[in-house]
Amino acid sequence: MHNTYFFIAKLSAALVPKLKGKVLATAFSQNKDELMLGFTDSSEDFWIRATLQSDLCCLSFPSSHDRARRNSVNLFEAVEGQEVLEVRQFLNERCFGLIFKNGLCLLFKLYGRSANILLFENDVVIGLFKQKLEQDRQLRWSALDRPLDQTHCAFMSTGLRPTFPTLSQTMREVMKLDTLTAPAQWEQIQAFLTAWTEPSCNFYLIKPPEAAPFISFFDDAKHQLLMTSDPVEMLNHYYKAFTRVFFLEHEKQQAIKELQKKQKQTENYLKKSQERLSFLQNSARYDEIGHIIMANLHQIPKRTKEIELFDFYRNNALLIALKEELSPQKNAENYYRKAKNQKIELQNLQEVIQKREQQWLAQAEQIERVKSFMQSRELRVFLKQIGILKEQATQAASTSFPFKHLEHEGFTILIGKNSQNNDLLTQKYAYKEDLWLHARDVSGSHVVVRYRSGQSFPDSVVRRAAELAAYYSKRKTDSLCPVMVTPKKFVRKPKGAPAGAVTVEKESTILVEPRGLEG
Repeated sequence: MHNTYFFIAKLSAALVPKLKGKVLATAFSQNKDELMLGFTDSSEDFWIRATLQSDLCCLSFPSSHDRARRNSVNLFEAVEGQEVLEVRQFLNERCFGLIFKNGLCLLFKLYGRSANILLFENDVVIGLFKQKLEQDRQLRWSALDRPLDQTHCAFMSTGLRPTFPTLSQTMREVMKLDTLTAPAQWEQIQAFLTAWTEPSCNFYLIKPPEAAPFISFFDDAKHQLLMTSDPVEMLNHYYKAFTRVFFLEHEKQQAIKELQKKQKQTENYLKKSQERLSFLQNSARYDEIGHIIMANLHQIPKRTKEIELFDFYRNNALLIALKEELSPQKNAENYYRKAKNQKIELQNLQEVIQKREQQWLAQAEQIERVKSFMQSRELRVFLKQIGILKEQATQAASTSFPFKHLEHEGFTILIGKNSQNNDLLTQKYAYKEDLWLHARDVSGSHVVVRYRSGQSFPDSVVRRAAELAAYYSKRKTDSLCPVMVTPKKFVRKPKGAPAGAVTVEKESTILVEPRGLEG
C-alpha cells in the first residue's frame, strides 16, 4: 500500500521539513532504474533513493551514499544547485513534486510499473528519468490534480469505486468493502479517513509467511515487523526488508534453476548410459562373436561380408558382419581386439551409472539445501562450495584467445569453435611442444593443451582435455569416446586440404567420457 495516494500524501507531508530550503546538490544514476538525489544545507544532508523497478517501486532515504567512480551518469542538471521552495502533493494522485527556486519542478510519479521522475518547465515536460515511457511527455503539471466528488450523495449515487478510486484493491480487501452494503461501506471508509487524517496515523510493516513484506494501514499483530507513524522511517525499513527477501529469493531461484538444469543433464546421461549398458548386456559380446567364428571357420566362405551362424550362447541364429578382405580367422581376431575395449566400456558404464546416481542424489540434496537458506551471505558461501558461484574457467570472450578456454590444474586448454577456428588454433596458436587432441574418426574441435616449461602433462590434465575433445565432437552423446593424443609437432595440414582437416603422423588413443566446460 506504499504506492497508494493515502501513503504518498503522508510521505510528501513528512518530506516538507526535510527538503524545504535545501539545495539539490547532485542527481545521478549508477544502477538501472534507480535515481539518487542528494540535498544539502548548512546543517545536514538528505538523500532520496528512487527505485523504479518492475518488482520494486518505492522511495527510500539512506543516511549517506558513496557514488561509484564508474558507470554513473548525472541527471536533471537544470535543477542542480537549486533550492527547494515547496513540496507539492497532487490531489487524489499517486505523485508529488518539488518546486525549485528557478521555477523548474521535479515530479515523482509513483505508478508502480509505470513509475517515473519527470522535470517540468512552464507546465511542459523537459526531462524524463525513464526515457522509454515516452507517453509521460504528454503530462502537464497544471492538470495533475484529480478533484473527486466524495460526498455521501455522490457515493450513494455512483458507488464505491467511482467515488473512491484511490482505495487500492488490497485496501478494499482488507476492509472487506466488497462484502458490505453501501451504508456499511460508507461508514467503514469514513472511519478510515478519520484515522488517516490524524498526525499519529500508524503504518505497519507486514511480512506474511513465504511472501514479500508490504506496508499496510491495518495492523496484523501475527505478522507485524514494525509499527510507526513516520512514513520516511517506514519506507527505509520496507526497502531493507523487501530487498533482503526479494534478492535472496531471486538468488535462490537462480541457483535452483541451475541445479535443476544440471540434474536434468545427469538424468539424461544416466538414461543413455543405462540404455547402452542394457544393450551390451543383452546382445552378443565381441569375444563371444569371436568364439562363434572360430568354431565355424570351415563354414565361412572367403570374401564374405556377413554370415548367419548358430549362437551357442543363446541357442539362436546370429547374423555376423565380416570384413570381406580378411580371412575368417583374422575377422575373429578383429572381434577379440574389439572385445578388450568393450570390456572396458562395460566396466566404465557401470562406474559411470553409479557415479551419476550418486550425483543426482547429491543435486537433489543441494536443491533442498538452497531452499532452506535465510541469509544471502550463507547462501553464496554454499553456492561457491558446490561450484555454482565459482569463478569458472572463462571462455574466449574474457581472454586474448579467440577460442573456448579452460584453466585446469595450472594448464591452459584451448578448444576450437569450428573448422576455420580449428585451423587458426592448430596452425597459428599452437606450438610444437603443445599437446594436440581430437576425437577419433569423427568431426569435432581441435583441442590444444599449452606446454609449461619444464613440466610434463599430468594424466589428469590430458584426460580432462580428452573429455573436452570428445564432448565437442560428433560423439558427444556416446558413453565413451576414443580420443587421439599427440604432440602438436606430429600434426600437419596437407596442401589444399579443407578447413580443419589435418594429418596425424603419430598418436596414442585414450577412451574417455565426453564432458564439456560446465561438466
